[in-house]
Amino acid sequence: MAVLALCASGCLPILLGGPRTLKPGDMTVALAGMGRSDHMSDSVKRGGSASGVVELRGGMAENLDSGVTFHLPWTASWDLKYQVNAEGQWTPGTALQVVLGAAQPSFTGILLAGKSFGALTVTASASAGRTNERLWRPGGTPFGTQSETLAKEIYSWGGALEYEASPIHRLFLNVIAWNNVAEQEVPIVEGNKFGVNEGVSWFISAGLRVAWQMPQTIIKRDNSTTVLRGYILSEPTNGSMEIGQVGLFRATVLTDSFTRYIRDGKRIPAGDLKSGMPVLVQGILMPKPSTFLARSIEVQGDR
Repeated sequence: MAVLALCASGCLPILLGGPRTLKPGDMTVALAGMGRSDHMSDSVKRGGSASGVVELRGGMAENLDSGVTFHLPWTASWDLKYQVNAEGQWTPGTALQVVLGAAQPSFTGILLAGKSFGALTVTASASAGRTNERLWRPGGTPFGTQSETLAKEIYSWGGALEYEASPIHRLFLNVIAWNNVAEQEVPIVEGNKFGVNEGVSWFISAGLRVAWQMPQTIIKRDNSTTVLRGYILSEPTNGSMEIGQVGLFRATVLTDSFTRYIRDGKRIPAGDLKSGMPVLVQGILMPKPSTFLARSIEVQGDR
């Protein structure tokens, strides 16, 4: 029950990154600690003023990435970030980000603007959203009779510094301010409001972000067709042959049960291919250099 209550206690600010989005196959994991200023009186309790943060991000498409952020042990959120424009020589890059609570009603829209100075990236943010969290009296429980839900409309601003210590390691520092412009208390017992006036809250987080890229052969198979025109340089054996032009290039062409063999617009058996024949090959580039999987082999003459 206690874990369920903490999961319903509302989202905290996500970790700020730069406006640049990850490419498909790129991933990052961030580990951080976050501290929060607390304006609550001693007569009101909530989930805590500090949390550990784990952020998982991955590239989805061009100019689009997504992440899941966990504030241990009590909140989780999902976000989608779109890069509006890339950073120029004198102009910052910008991005729009949407954040949704993963297990609680919460949403935020964020505008990011950032500029790189060598290995250091400076980012500024502005956002607006709505969240809620559980409050309770000392000695009580989050869902006891002496508790309530505090719904908040928030405008916020912040900044981040990220230093690229190596191609895969980045250190970062975030400072975010939440200005609660509208608060609505929903106590379990009618007429038992706490009289909360939270005002501006500050959040400071620092940590390490690790980046890596999945092998391209895992995330995407290149099905684009490549065309080769040359001569068969070796007798086809065991689904493989050498094709090329002397002094220009030499490539290994692989064949399988889906390969078509054509002469004068008609299908022919694979055994008709001989060394020295001029051919036109349409195939798929394979990971091994100068190697192709043939989809069709067309004999260009009788030689």
